[in-house]
Amino acid sequence: MSSYPVSTTKPSDPWKSVTPTTNQATSLTGDDAWVVRAFVIAWFTLLLCFTVVIICLPKTAFLLAYLLACATVIAMLYARRIVAEPVWELTKFDTSDPYRLAYLRGGANEALRVATAVLIEARHLRLLQNESSEKKEKQLVTAPDCDAKSLPFPLERAVLRFFTTPRKPEEMFEQGGLKQQVDDLYKEELENAGLLPSEAQKQARTSRALFALIFILVVGLTKIGVALWHGYRNIGFTLLIMIVAAIWAWSFSGDYRTRLGNYVVKSLESLFEGMRAQAATLKANASMAQIALLAGVYGVAALPAEVFPEVREAFPKAPTDSSSCGSSCSSSCSSDGGSCSSCGGGCGGCG
Repeated sequence: MSSYPVSTTKPSDPWKSVTPTTNQATSLTGDDAWVVRAFVIAWFTLLLCFTVVIICLPKTAFLLAYLLACATVIAMLYARRIVAEPVWELTKFDTSDPYRLAYLRGGANEALRVATAVLIEARHLRLLQNESSEKKEKQLVTAPDCDAKSLPFPLERAVLRFFTTPRKPEEMFEQGGLKQQVDDLYKEELENAGLLPSEAQKQARTSRALFALIFILVVGLTKIGVALWHGYRNIGFTLLIMIVAAIWAWSFSGDYRTRLGNYVVKSLESLFEGMRAQAATLKANASMAQIALLAGVYGVAALPAEVFPEVREAFPKAPTDSSSCGSSCSSSCSSDGGSCSSCGGGCGGCG
């Protein structure tokens, strides 16, 4: 029996009650388009004026001004992301599907990895050793007595179909069709819940990062060009600031989750820390649902190799879970699925 509040959301739309759908792409009206054009023109004008002024400064003054300007631009990117991707308190969120949690944490590959690990532990998949290969590689194959139709999750049935013939575990990560099935199951749902960025949000992120990148590179390269033109070769600090700032600014365009998605992942990791601490005893005392939940929240690396040897043989290089943000929850982790209550708000700052 679950010790957590039971969700009142429908299984087909488990996030609807806690997260509004605000990520749908919208088209620009005529007035909005003119505002955008005016902003772009004003921005490039200011960039030109700033570049002309800053490159005329002496070396030390330029380095300080350039460093401050880059820091300001990056701070503006971070502030804009906070405004564009708000984080709010969640009272409940659905944990009945561990593969949805794995997808939120690491995408299609992670969901496939967790599903395969659970099927191995449930004896629906068998681990074989390919004696014909020189390296004696491990292979997986569906157990002959397994009834795929009896499994509750579509992802489990898809994985079993994939391993109808013996295959190496890593082959499923190379199959675009299988990964597309996983995307179809979870991607749109999590985007609508605000936990993964929509296409519109990705474009906005890229646009903001691109503007910052242009500023950093234009100012830095212009100063370097002027210095080289006058025969100076001491451009190391300028080059260092430019490269570090450019990489940092561009990193704002590629985050896999939204800030709310990061909040949910960190909250789940904190909430189920007790279950993770008891991972070594799960095989003897817990249900498959609890093992799947543990792997979904923390990854296959959370399953001890001495207790789950076949799983770790199949995935010896499984990625580790994301680090905890240091908050703690008072709830005990004895749930075998269903919905769980959010732990305070201690992980909100990790996004």
